[in-house]
Amino acid sequence: MLRVAILATATIAAARGRALRAREAALEPQKSFAEQNAITATSYPNAALEPPAALRTQSTLNNASLPAPDAATPWSAELVGTLAFGDAEGDSFVISCDLGTSKAVLVWIDDHLVCQKGLYDIQPEDAGRVDGSEFNPLIKLRRRAVVVRARFWLDAGADLAGVTVAWAADGGAARPIDAALLSPEISADEARREALQRGLARGKQLRGRLPRRASRSRIK
Repeated sequence: MLRVAILATATIAAARGRALRAREAALEPQKSFAEQNAITATSYPNAALEPPAALRTQSTLNNASLPAPDAATPWSAELVGTLAFGDAEGDSFVISCDLGTSKAVLVWIDDHLVCQKGLYDIQPEDAGRVDGSEFNPLIKLRRRAVVVRARFWLDAGADLAGVTVAWAADGGAARPIDAALLSPEISADEARREALQRGLARGKQLRGRLPRRASRSRIK
């Protein structure tokens, strides 16, 4: 019975994912996606990252911005694409973020949560356990292309502005992630996984404390 329930849940989530992709495909991008030195930026006129989207365009990770939708409600946005991590110069990366005007932000590189604002209660003694921190840097291993994703929640009428994700390679100075390493698409497998995760995560709260981590973050 448990296996049947699990399969039923996965089937429902997959169906929701297909419906989500169909609705998203109906939105014509407002800029050409021929350019590869950027990632996809999408805004939603709600706080749930739910379609229909208000705007879809392209952005880098250096001083990224999006206008607020024309709606008198809180809104949300997402930056997502592929980072050619294997082509970056260096082997060990410390991540830093300027998260701009958002009330709440989550930033992941290859599913490592590297920056956040307004969601997790991170105490000073916890900072070293955060992925991409000075004491827990991202380590380059076999994977050459990884997904980079940032999600934002904002007040009604507040533009998204001034968002920069930077890294310091091998103990060097921090610098914004090079746009030449970015592309706006993610792989079909990653898109299917994201759709499944969105379906399973609906209704779950975001607040909490980060889990304890004992080892450095490795990108395999």
